[in-house]
Amino acid sequence: MFASAALVGEVAAQGAAPGPLPVSVANPIKRNVTETAEFTGRFEASELVEVRAQVSGQLVQVAFKDGADVKKGDLLFKIDPRSYEAALTQAESSVITAQTRVSLTKSDVDRAKDLQRTGNITDQVAQQRQQAYGEALATLKSAEAQVLTAKLNLEWTDVRAPIDGRIGRKMVTEGNLIAAGASSNVLTTIVKVKPIYFYFDVDEQSYLRYMGYVREGKFKQEDNGAPVEIALPNSKEFSVKGRIDFADNQLDQQTGTLRLRATIPNDDGFLTSGVSVV
Repeated sequence: MFASAALVGEVAAQGAAPGPLPVSVANPIKRNVTETAEFTGRFEASELVEVRAQVSGQLVQVAFKDGADVKKGDLLFKIDPRSYEAALTQAESSVITAQTRVSLTKSDVDRAKDLQRTGNITDQVAQQRQQAYGEALATLKSAEAQVLTAKLNLEWTDVRAPIDGRIGRKMVTEGNLIAAGASSNVLTTIVKVKPIYFYFDVDEQSYLRYMGYVREGKFKQEDNGAPVEIALPNSKEFSVKGRIDFADNQLDQQTGTLRLRATIPNDDGFLTSGVSVV
């Protein structure tokens, strides 16, 4: 009897309902969710200049260090100026000669007017003197124009930086003869990387979504476009920040994408043209 009672008590204990399980409680978090999209792109210089000579001659000096930062107006190359100095001197002499000719013919015209009052000169001779005076004035203007041209040519023997930026290597060394003009050899290149541009292509749906935000006023004019964050190839962090300031005027029909551009301040000059972000 005692054994049966003990067995029944053990079965009843095993069949009892389990106790409540512990539950953790957390307060809800309320925050704005920012929609993002990732694309690949490439950094490009905001300005690029191919430096060429505007006058021909022998290169006598290279005045910069390869890869250095230069300012607008800095001397880069110097072309032998002696022939251009001589041309300027000759042009200035021509101006003096022309001025003398103008003074002489002007005196002849004035005398002809006095003689016409007394009838001591024919109208034909007076007209000839007036014509000579006009030709002398024209010759003087031509000589003055030649002086301006000679001064420009002499000034262009100093090849100076047209923009602020980072200069490349010299393509021509001292002692070489260089030609002038747009078809001449490039002496060096300068790129402006402060700020720098980042070009990337977006799909049609992403572009329409972005334009919808613009239309709804989510991107204000003072914000200068939608924000962009870029992760460099050697980092997983999106540490480079900029804003979209340009969208192409049509989609590429073959790829169905539109090219956008973001401007990056790049104040420290760390980023350079050509770096790809994949």
